[in-house]
Amino acid sequence: MLPAFRAGFARLTPAQKYLFHKMLRKLITELLEIERGDRVHPSPGLVKKLRSRPELWEFRWAHDGRATFAWDTAVRPGKHHIVWHRIGTHDILP
Repeated sequence: MLPAFRAGFARLTPAQKYLFHKMLRKLITELLEIERGDRVHPSPGLVKKLRSRPELWEFRWAHDGRATFAWDTAVRPGKHHIVWHRIGTHDILP
């Protein structure tokens, strides 16, 4: 996780942090399903590639809650590894 993500997370309200963690559990569940071969992609409304920065993805955790991340080299072969870049409202998107 990058320093910008840590700083953005610290600025979230307790309610926003709760929603982020709730949706993060959903994302993790879907990634585990992909790793098992039970699913091909995460739900379209959950993550999408950013057009302006093709190396980054957007994770939508609330109506106006976004986090950006990049896929990184797997720490464990066959497992997903995410590097979180930023978190906040829609305004964080490049």
